[in-house]
Amino acid sequence: RPSTGWGTRPLTTPFADARTKAEEALGKGDAKGAFTHLHGALAWPGTLEAPEQWEEALDLFARISDGMGDTTLGSHLRDASRTYNDPNALYDLGYELLERGLTGIGATVLSRTNALAPGRPKVLGELAFALGDVGQSGEVVRVLRAVPEMTERDFVLSYLLAFHSVMTRDLEEAARRLPRLLADAQNGKSTEFPPMAKTIEGILARADAVRHATPLDDDDLRGWQFVVNGHFLLHVSPHGEE
Repeated sequence: RPSTGWGTRPLTTPFADARTKAEEALGKGDAKGAFTHLHGALAWPGTLEAPEQWEEALDLFARISDGMGDTTLGSHLRDASRTYNDPNALYDLGYELLERGLTGIGATVLSRTNALAPGRPKVLGELAFALGDVGQSGEVVRVLRAVPEMTERDFVLSYLLAFHSVMTRDLEEAARRLPRLLADAQNGKSTEFPPMAKTIEGILARADAVRHATPLDDDDLRGWQFVVNGHFLLHVSPHGEE
């Protein structure tokens, strides 16, 4: 999904502080500044501590969205603010957020959706995408391992668990899933499944090829770059390797 220029930056702000600053900025006609403040409270994992804060946060976000000219998102936000315990409204909102590249906030919304109605494949798939996009592979693995019956019968969820297991350095879990992925891809109805299964197969083949030459530990930037992407880093910065 492409980013559509909302322009986010990583912040973590208590909701009460974010709300005050966002309201002040919105009162001055600065919708983008208001969004910057509110983003710190909504981006995953978010700082909304009470269910009622969801109503306040989503209503404020709706007014900000209107001010930025995105009335379609504003409508979804307003609907969700009125029914913040409705997983269907929250899923629709989460999907719209991901369509706009707002994956950090989308992950927070979809996490609440999954908590209210656990085990829905489409929710889990979108949540895994959002969490992966903000670098939370460990959380993807935790969420998907909580529903083993789903990951065993749903190809996409099984693939996502295999891929994000690799991203947490668990090659054994990916290897365990590969035979089923390959078989399901061959027998599946989607043309997207075979290349997805081949992605995991390629990752594991590259890992086997370099096990003797590189440790594939926490500090092995070059080794993991090759395993995951098939690229060789010719130069590695001496700074920040830890």
